[in-house]
Amino acid sequence: MSMERQSDGSIILDSLSEKTTVVSALLCVAEFRVLGRKRNLHLMQEIIDQQQASPSAPIELSLPESRRMKKAIKLVADRPNVLRVLSQHWVDSMPPYIGRLSVQHKWGEAYPSTSIRQTQEFADDYNSAVIAEAQRINDELQQQPK
Repeated sequence: MSMERQSDGSIILDSLSEKTTVVSALLCVAEFRVLGRKRNLHLMQEIIDQQQASPSAPIELSLPESRRMKKAIKLVADRPNVLRVLSQHWVDSMPPYIGRLSVQHKWGEAYPSTSIRQTQEFADDYNSAVIAEAQRINDELQQQPK
């Protein structure tokens, strides 16, 4: 899915992967106190709140928010280890296995079904997906006319 850029330079986040990647990038720059902390955390929380209020609705970022988002995405795309370090702190604070308990029975599975993964494996998969999406978004933003 392609990120939409308005004529005034503002950006519309349409897909869940874009929203998740932007939130992760904003958290990275806030946690490592790069590019300011308070505004990044505020924008991150705004995106999360809008996503929870209306999951399928696109999120339109103002021009200043779009600039902040682009800088955060560029940081993660250029330096993926920033995200890996942040997620490693999370992994170290969690039990070695994480998962969820499903109360919905699925054919062929014991009731209730559980989905358990190693915490490190989960974090590595998440990092790979976010980094790939950040690089895609960054490339797309670089190619679009300003």
